[in-house]
Amino acid sequence: MLLGVLLGLVVLTAGYAGYRTVVGHSTSATVLGYEVRDDRHVVIRFEVRHDRDEDARCEVVAYGKDHLTVGHHALHLPRSLASPARISATVTTTARAVAIQVTGCAP
Repeated sequence: MLLGVLLGLVVLTAGYAGYRTVVGHSTSATVLGYEVRDDRHVVIRFEVRHDRDEDARCEVVAYGKDHLTVGHHALHLPRSLASPARISATVTTTARAVAIQVTGCAP
């Protein structure tokens, strides 16, 4: 009986933690534009909206003409950053980029 109660508490705690991770936090990014500087660099401009009670992390991926990844950049956004915030980041690439996107932002 006690084992069942403990197991139930563990399941409820894990469920709540998962819920808070997915639903309890709101972080989103909107790409405003990008500029290919040369064969090895692309600059992305995007706006981030985030909960100001936690730091956030955004992942940016640049793609080449063959649709393969040619660059990747992770940005740490401190909780003190205004929301919404306009961000500009330079991504170093292995070949000329033809497209870039923010693949995700999360706390």
